[in-house]
Amino acid sequence: MHRPLLRGNVVRTPRIEIPERMALTDPLPPSCRWCLSALRRARSAVLVMALSGCAAIAPLQPVHYRCDDGREFSVIYRPAGRSARIDIAGMRFELEPEKTKEGGDRYGCGVLTLWRDGQGARVEMEGQGLYANCLPRP
Repeated sequence: MHRPLLRGNVVRTPRIEIPERMALTDPLPPSCRWCLSALRRARSAVLVMALSGCAAIAPLQPVHYRCDDGREFSVIYRPAGRSARIDIAGMRFELEPEKTKEGGDRYGCGVLTLWRDGQGARVEMEGQGLYANCLPRP
């Protein structure tokens, strides 16, 4: 930033000449160099914040269920109820949320349906209850 020059009682500010056209090889005026330096620092700060935000995102942890009959399965619930992935009987299914009039959450893929109500869950395949009274294992 330019400082005013004092001469007697009159304050004079230096005149900044801005060329009409600047070639890419022309040196930058001092005021532009400062702006460019500030932009570089801001870009670096944004990059650091973005990378630190990525490091804070934890991978989704599966919920391991054990049913009354001793069978087990695990489910990864994606945030905001967008979808779920179930690993059951050596198979993996991607499930989409389905609307239900009953309480709880329901996810399905046409063949398999996962019902979740509070802590408990049950799994149906083609309408038949295969896994019932399942609770998260400690």
